Amino acid sequence: MGFFSSDPVNLSIQLNQPIDQPYYPGAPVTGHALLTSSVEDFATQLFISLIGKTTVDFSVSHGMGDDRRWVGYHEETPLFTLSQTLITTTADGQPQTLLRDRGHRLPFSFTFPERTSMPHALPPSFEHTSQAKCVVEYELRVTLVGEGRRKPIFFAQPVCFLPLRSVEQMQLGMGVGRGFYPFVQDHRIASSALFLPTEMAGKASKRNTLKDLFTSSSSLPWTDITLSASLPQSIVLGTNQILPIFLCLKINKTSDPAIEIPDVLFRVEKVALVNFVAYRALRDDRTFYRPNYAGEEAQLEEHGLKLGVVEEEKVVEKDRGGGRMDEEERGENGFGEEKGKEKYIEKSKENHETFGEKSKVDDERAEGSEFRWTCQVRMPTDVEPAFRSYTICSSWMVQGKIEVIVKGKSKELKFETPGFEIVSPFGDR
Repeated sequence: MGFFSSDPVNLSIQLNQPIDQPYYPGAPVTGHALLTSSVEDFATQLFISLIGKTTVDFSVSHGMGDDRRWVGYHEETPLFTLSQTLITTTADGQPQTLLRDRGHRLPFSFTFPERTSMPHALPPSFEHTSQAKCVVEYELRVTLVGEGRRKPIFFAQPVCFLPLRSVEQMQLGMGVGRGFYPFVQDHRIASSALFLPTEMAGKASKRNTLKDLFTSSSSLPWTDITLSASLPQSIVLGTNQILPIFLCLKINKTSDPAIEIPDVLFRVEKVALVNFVAYRALRDDRTFYRPNYAGEEAQLEEHGLKLGVVEEEKVVEKDRGGGRMDEEERGENGFGEEKGKEKYIEKSKENHETFGEKSKVDDERAEGSEFRWTCQVRMPTDVEPAFRSYTICSSWMVQGKIEVIVKGKSKELKFETPGFEIVSPFGDR
């Protein structure tokens, strides 16, 4: 509709694809601009634009007591603007006549760019409104300039954008911890105050000794164990929303070779997806001005989302040796490539054939045995890939706490994987 509801001219946009379907770099953006007027009107120009921009708006408290002041910081950064004229004046410079109650359906066509005009890779559509307003937005805007109008009227239609899956995009989330992020450098905002965080891994392990605290013997029986967890470093957005976490308990050594551990209990205490959002902006002197306050301010926020699991706990029997394989061979379902699955089956058959030849005493010994379980975590669908821009950076981390119970004794393992990659479903084209 028009800028004012009482305006006789009505503007709208009709896209050729569903509004909630995201665009990718190089994708055609096509549709029609619709214009109707309840009275006879005159247009000197009607044009449509595809626009991308980032907006950061927040406040910081400075001073103490009566001298405390809130200072505003604001930054609006254009990413790109593409425009196309749909109606213009006649050859002799006269405005076009818009007939009363007659609809105008005007086609348009754009190609979504891959990079900004500066340039750097376009970030995905993004909205963060906690302590600050941080928005990456893309929209189609149709604008009418009419004869005798003091202001143009316009209609804006938001569109969703996701970048391509590329090496550059996948590396944006790497090496991100609880520190400021590497913003894209901009001559208006200094980057010297920002630093790169340390690199993190996607594995965690913990070695412990379990002691029987209920025995009356002065020489307490003990079991030396290693509990480890590993998980993929990335997941493709919208394709497979199950994230596997591979858990393994290994019995390294026991005080008595006769100790038997037929099974253990794995329990998932917590798994969370943590989003780190860093943002920066220049001081907005319209709110409050004092020369001694910083002209630039950068902030970092951390927000966690608890994730659900398919099974919260599982009793696991001892691995007989048939299911062991390297982590590189395991995929999202625990097998990975087909050859990894075949290798698993072959090892299982081989183990089954030779198992009967082993003595029961050797089989029941706890030392060297392993207990494995793949915990399946449900991932949300309304998240976006990691990105960085001039004023906003976003990345992900998976955190978790696992409990294992061995013969009534409990141990915990906490793990986190900074730089976890949520990858765009659109591959290089």
